[in-house]
Amino acid sequence: MSARDVTISLTGDGSGSVQVDGHDLSNATRGLHIASVVGERPRLVLDVPVREAKVDGEMTVTVPDKTRDALTALGWGTPDQLNAAYRERARLVAHLAASYPGDAVLAFSDPDAPGWAVLTIATPAGQLSWHIAAEDLDLFPEYLVARVHPEDERATWDGHDTPTKYERLSVLASQTHAERRAQMARG
Repeated sequence: MSARDVTISLTGDGSGSVQVDGHDLSNATRGLHIASVVGERPRLVLDVPVREAKVDGEMTVTVPDKTRDALTALGWGTPDQLNAAYRERARLVAHLAASYPGDAVLAFSDPDAPGWAVLTIATPAGQLSWHIAAEDLDLFPEYLVARVHPEDERATWDGHDTPTKYERLSVLASQTHAERRAQMARG
């Protein structure tokens, strides 16, 4: 997480103010504590009350304006912003899948995320995979990406984590760059 400019003013009677990057979060904060470890940047932990409910089905969730403003100031996005970011990412991943015809498959293969399809691409640098939201599946037509059974070996996750996935993607980008420069040099 990136560093933030924080100003805290506390009084002996339990009142005070908290500002993060110039945003006053006092009215949305119930409490705070500061964690500090030698050699590391101090960490401010804010207690922002949020009510919790368990519902079996769909539900509309609203957040009080002060809480929304506090979360936005801390870098959280609204659901619409997050959906737009997922859509943008899905467009780029669809382009990547098109670069590996026959090596990209979609399956509902993650038991921890049953409502999300998993795009798996076999590349020379190793397997790459992303979860794809149902509303973004239209970006992956069947002529581009095969739909396969979750137990299809092409959809079997190789155990890579996110840093490994992006290391592999970086290797592919470097290889592509080198190939393009060589093509340009040949004229």
